Amino acid sequence: MSPTQWDFPVELCCRPMAFVTLTGLDVVYNAVHRAVWDAFCANRRADRVPISFKVLPGDHEYPKCRTKRTSYEWYIPKGILKTGWMNKHLNLVPALVVVFYELDWDEQQWKEKQSECATRVEIVRQSLQGRNTKVAVVLIQKKTPLPPGEDVIASERAAALCNACDLSGKSLFVLPHTDHLVGYIIRLENAFYEHAQTYYYTEIRRVKSHKEFLNKTTHQFLAPSFHVDVPVEFDIYLKADCPHPIRFSKLCVGFNNQEYNQYCVVEEAYQKSDILEYSSQGPVCLVPGKTRKFTFKFVAKSEDVGKKVEITSVDLILGTETGRCVILNWRGGGGDAASSQEALQAVRSFKRQPKLPDNEVHWDSLTIQANTMIISRVPNISVQLQHEPPALTNEMYCLIVTVQSHEKTVARDVKLTAGLKPGQDANLTQKTHVTLNGTEICDDSYPALLPDIPVGDLQPGEKLEKAVYIRCGTVGTRMFLVYVSYLISATVEDKEIICRCHRDETVTIETVLPFDVAVKFVSSKFEHLDRVFADIPFLLMTDILSASPWALTIITSQLQLSASMVPVDQLESYVENVVLQTGESASECFCLRCPSVTNVQGGVATGRYVISWKRNSAVESVPVVCTVITLPHVIVESIPLHVNADLPSFGRVRESLPVRYHLQNKTSLVQDVEISVEPSDAFMFSGLKQIRLRILPGTQQEMLYNFYPLMAGYQQLPSLNIILLRIPNFTNQLLRRFIPTHIFVKVNLLPKTVLAS
Repeated sequence: MSPTQWDFPVELCCRPMAFVTLTGLDVVYNAVHRAVWDAFCANRRADRVPISFKVLPGDHEYPKCRTKRTSYEWYIPKGILKTGWMNKHLNLVPALVVVFYELDWDEQQWKEKQSECATRVEIVRQSLQGRNTKVAVVLIQKKTPLPPGEDVIASERAAALCNACDLSGKSLFVLPHTDHLVGYIIRLENAFYEHAQTYYYTEIRRVKSHKEFLNKTTHQFLAPSFHVDVPVEFDIYLKADCPHPIRFSKLCVGFNNQEYNQYCVVEEAYQKSDILEYSSQGPVCLVPGKTRKFTFKFVAKSEDVGKKVEITSVDLILGTETGRCVILNWRGGGGDAASSQEALQAVRSFKRQPKLPDNEVHWDSLTIQANTMIISRVPNISVQLQHEPPALTNEMYCLIVTVQSHEKTVARDVKLTAGLKPGQDANLTQKTHVTLNGTEICDDSYPALLPDIPVGDLQPGEKLEKAVYIRCGTVGTRMFLVYVSYLISATVEDKEIICRCHRDETVTIETVLPFDVAVKFVSSKFEHLDRVFADIPFLLMTDILSASPWALTIITSQLQLSASMVPVDQLESYVENVVLQTGESASECFCLRCPSVTNVQGGVATGRYVISWKRNSAVESVPVVCTVITLPHVIVESIPLHVNADLPSFGRVRESLPVRYHLQNKTSLVQDVEISVEPSDAFMFSGLKQIRLRILPGTQQEMLYNFYPLMAGYQQLPSLNIILLRIPNFTNQLLRRFIPTHIFVKVNLLPKTVLAS
């Protein structure tokens, strides 16, 4: 007998099984793959998990997801299951797609194989686009795997494969092709069944959420909102379909807040002597075929601001409550609440509506709106924010909040909330601090948001200014919130209510570094040093480059040296009260010395450089900001011999230029030193051209020369060559860092008497 329209579909007449597809198996030409497939589907016993398997190619096209509608009004009729839905999810859309791939852990071409496997998984995902179907990978291997944890290479490569395929560890399986193949297959089936169950549970929850939403929309449509200082108004429409007029004694509207029920009642005394014909035009009578409208109005309570007011029921009472009566009850919006807007539009397009008087409406043209939202009264104040962006790191950034009242009465209990807008990155919250006291620097104990700051009352037209100080410890973009709330008295329908109004403003502020600081180590000849020498003076140079769009005032600077560093001269700031415009820089130079130290891994700590600064436009009460720069470590090495030269800053042509060399032995041994002087074309000189001497430990020897400049300009001095006989690898290149090699020679101006002659 052929099935009729009253027979159950085949899907309802059989046991539902999880649908799993297997890809990557060549069951025709590959014997191993054929054996795997037979183990899955041949001679299945009743105690095996209920799974329906199907072998499909990796690029198989599954049913595509339709575009999700943005509104449930598209689903007509609502909540009805389509006839092909079960067949699609039982036989067409899999709960799990398993990708089989032959790959051993000791594969020589692992990288290439891993990439190919990841590509196959990606192809499967592309074919399932829009579906929540699970994906798993099974590696067919020739060898039996070791117990978990014993094969380190397998663990590492499994993690790498999961990462490449974007899979969890629970979705990667190994299938050894051994004599116990059926046992491994049964274990795989159980794992597949768990994945399939997870998929179906997820789909069930999704469908349930649709169902709940559809049930809700049966009684709810997009509702307007009413301000709390405006009466809530709504209309109730009634229509009688019976051939005779219906007279009722009472119409009641029920709300989710029962305190409003008393304001929405239409009632008329019902007397036995009344006759229907006489009362057919009365306020509580329904005439057949005509739509009656009843308008209600009530004042919402201040406590319901932000809440929904919903019609839960409409009751129509025929007769008297003390005698015989019939109560007609509609839940929610009543009537045709399940009809969609599209269905109504279709009815209107096919059915020509007769023209009615202005005070009557067509029943089919009505849409149901069963709830509304009570929102706060429109504020009548203005909030303005004044500041000078961007903010600079660690400064007390001033944000001036100006609040002006435009109310006609006093705005009472004005409160201000200011600070970092909630919901931003946690790191920004930890590094942002807000205070009303701008005379001291915020520490970490200050909050990121100051809530409900009382500022008193505001008279009509009165203006209030409040300074909020913000300290941002890191660079980045932050969004700040300023929220002002107040109480105001309002009269609605001769009833006085207290309304809390609020206005909020948000502002995005970028935080930038005020300046960049460059630090370098140089020799006394201003040559770059990648390392310094113990007990030999060197120069520390700092360069402060302004990165602020606003002028900065450097109040002072301070060099805080570590215990391993000592100053040669007294440390003092050379940038006090210096004003830096954008792009300008200020430099300092400090002469330091590092006493003899043992080898320290990573170098020796230099110390800290502290810069005290503020905006040039900041008021006097704003505190000075101290920025601490940690100086880099420096490598310190020992030098056996130090040479220092004393000579004038310049010379003159044909005038004697005395030069004194100090040779200091820095070792604990007696040093034999050979000294020679190589002449220069620009100088004549007198002194020992070559000498051999001995310097005791910790002592120094002086060598005096008279240089005689022969030509003007920047000239090369005669060079001093030193050889340490005990240290053959000691080079002159090292000493030339400390000995001047050139000097500027000026022209010798002759007296006027000589010129006249």
